[in-house]
Amino acid sequence: MENFFPIAHITWKQFNKINFPIFPLPSADIYSEDGLVRLRETDRVIDDLNQLGNTLGLRRLSSPHELQRIPRYCGDSIDFYHTRAKAYIDNYGFIFVYERTVFTKVIFSEILQVIDKGTFTILKVKGVSFPVRVDRLTKFKWVGMLQLLGHPWIPYEYSTGYCKPLKRKI
Repeated sequence: MENFFPIAHITWKQFNKINFPIFPLPSADIYSEDGLVRLRETDRVIDDLNQLGNTLGLRRLSSPHELQRIPRYCGDSIDFYHTRAKAYIDNYGFIFVYERTVFTKVIFSEILQVIDKGTFTILKVKGVSFPVRVDRLTKFKWVGMLQLLGHPWIPYEYSTGYCKPLKRKI
């Protein structure tokens, strides 16, 4: 029997609930049946909750069912905000719809120092009072920081030089 599958609706206010990496889904029209989370339009399995494993990848690898192809992933906020998908699934099977609700500025600042920590990188950015943690090492000299309530929040994109402020809906 087909069951409604609960999908969370998230805005920038709940951004901290997102566990990267996340995977864009082609649609939010999802249902659950016998422990299988399926995409309605293709009837293919997104997640097989009957399989052992704590992560989406382990459950998908061991599933005997026809799986919905998930060709891309978002490893961080930069990938995420450049994706136009509406629905996502995280590495643990949490499915959500991200709603862009507010316009904000992206202001470019110079990267003063890049500190490689092995599994992540710390950026010291001019005009930003906190260290900016990113997942990948960068050779760029400028970073565009999303502004939240007039203050730097998270990285949006990198640049080789200064760029004029942008306006984006987050």
